[in-house]
Amino acid sequence: MDLIEELDDPAVPILRACDAVGVSRATVYRNTRPSPPPPLHSRAPSPRRLSDEERGAVVDVLHSPEFVDQPPHEVYATLLSRGVYLASVRTMYRLLAERGETQERRNQRRPIAHAKPSLTVRLGAASSARSKKSRRTPVACRLKRAKFTPLPRPRAATEEPPFRRHAAARGAPRARHRRGTRARPPA
Repeated sequence: MDLIEELDDPAVPILRACDAVGVSRATVYRNTRPSPPPPLHSRAPSPRRLSDEERGAVVDVLHSPEFVDQPPHEVYATLLSRGVYLASVRTMYRLLAERGETQERRNQRRPIAHAKPSLTVRLGAASSARSKKSRRTPVACRLKRAKFTPLPRPRAATEEPPFRRHAAARGAPRARHRRGTRARPPA
């Protein structure tokens, strides 16, 4: 690019010089005359913005003892029911955010660190467990009363399922299902 910029010979047009170097003509012009930075526009304050006195009044109401622990939605609704309009809910949130007060407004109790519950079972000899009630814990009693059901025995591959065996023992005929044997409703 510097080579093309240094070229002052009017006999060589810029288009041919760009083709010889392999650079687009738009790129050469863009780099030789950079565009000025965009002007920084400061936004004009909105004409509807609350004045400093009005903002202070809204903050005073939010900090009043009556509303100190209520969110802006409730403050807004309470004031509207009284016929007073100070600001929108969003403006109340903005004013609280400027002061870093947008977290929970009510007093919070610190969480208590509870100990993890553990399951302890004291099992003694059968005679001593009966004689001393102090050793009986609810878990030990539940363990003693627990009914254990045996798992069903595994079937051999050639053995029929239990419901068929019982049906055959009662003398019931074996049901056969074939396609198309069901009665069809009249058309």
